[in-house]
Amino acid sequence: MGLSLGKHILIDCYGCRISLIDNFPDLLDTIHTAMAYLDLDLYDTHVHKYDEALVVIAIGKDSHVCLHSYPDLGYVAVDVFTFRTDANPTQTMKIFRRQFRPDKIRATSIKRGKVDPNRDMKPKTKSHTTQWRRVKTTGAQIKKTRDKVLNVFRPLRSDDEK
Repeated sequence: MGLSLGKHILIDCYGCRISLIDNFPDLLDTIHTAMAYLDLDLYDTHVHKYDEALVVIAIGKDSHVCLHSYPDLGYVAVDVFTFRTDANPTQTMKIFRRQFRPDKIRATSIKRGKVDPNRDMKPKTKSHTTQWRRVKTTGAQIKKTRDKVLNVFRPLRSDDEK
């Protein structure tokens, strides 16, 4: 069992009220509330507006909160990350649920920077794409060989028919 350096929660909010996710002041207030709720130091914020999205990022000493709002879709994606082991970013879901009033909310929690000196860093799952690639390549090789063989015999057939 190893130590974890940080906690990261990914929150998807579906069916949000457009009026609540379509302006920077409300989004900034929501991020500030989340940072204060977790008792995280706030150093800087950045806002960006794209054609289809608003992005608000709050950066702290050992944390960040990033919010991507898609008003046309009624969707908000939130990342809350902290290296503080005493903070529980999952608790911020209450804030986002209250502020955005989504029809549906989904969260994925991840432990980041799992440190274990005895742990083998190899992945536990293996990909089987190599086997499929071999089958695909073998099929292509058979077709190529077949075409070569047919090209060798085609001139002989046309000579025999004359």
